[in-house]
Amino acid sequence: LCHCRMCQRATGSISIAFKSVKQADVEWQRDPDWYDSSPIAERPYCAACGTSLGFRFKEGSDKMDLTVASFDQPERFVPKHHFGAES
Repeated sequence: LCHCRMCQRATGSISIAFKSVKQADVEWQRDPDWYDSSPIAERPYCAACGTSLGFRFKEGSDKMDLTVASFDQPERFVPKHHFGAES
């Protein structure tokens, strides 16, 4: 779960649940649109319905986070860590 101010503003909530994955392992059925959310990060989303799909750093990481709520079976993912709780 991320509680950082950037995620709060992106979601309009106090936190968001993410599943961290390797970017190379992500296969989109349809390419998402991307929102340039800060100087260091961007967020994929669905322009058709507005669903937030994740987060990734622009540089320096081979991983990205996908929003748990965007999965067909979100109950498969149990939160294990909190990030940005100081926000």
